[in-house]
Amino acid sequence: MGGTTWYLHGDNNALVFEKELNANGVTENRHYLQAAGMTFALVTTRSGAGVSSTASDLSKRSAPVRYFHQDHLNSIAVITDEAGQVVERLAYDPRGKRRNANGLADKNDRLVGQTTDRGYTEHEHLDEVGLIHMNGRVYDPLIGRFMSADPFIQSPGNLQSYNRYAYVMNNPLAMTDPSG
Repeated sequence: MGGTTWYLHGDNNALVFEKELNANGVTENRHYLQAAGMTFALVTTRSGAGVSSTASDLSKRSAPVRYFHQDHLNSIAVITDEAGQVVERLAYDPRGKRRNANGLADKNDRLVGQTTDRGYTEHEHLDEVGLIHMNGRVYDPLIGRFMSADPFIQSPGNLQSYNRYAYVMNNPLAMTDPSG
């Protein structure tokens, strides 16, 4: 925490560039190289206290097989391995903020996904800044609002639609917004 992160998305909302400026003045640029819908390489450049650069071949990673088990909102609740053994349990409050697996609140805001950055309604958690990237917009689970207005009024007959920063017309336990 204490820094700023910028994201650039390309076709199909795929992450192509990420720039992170931390509180110490160190800048990290991450370029994601993609082809045929798959990310196959990551080039990272750091500057601030000297300059360093690394390249990672993501196409040859042999990650273990994991299965995601979801709740009624498509939020990832349990992750198991090939043998069906639980690897990780995840929990969220009604607005999507991560909770301890036992359901208790995370008072220190230090919970992060160990297996995946996906979670609430299967969207990408930006744990370092406490936000959720919901494809079209970024959502703050602490206040239950989007950071930018919805460009569309979905249901003109429903007054909740006119709050364009609200998430799913203020009914997060019954509905989801797959595209933000």
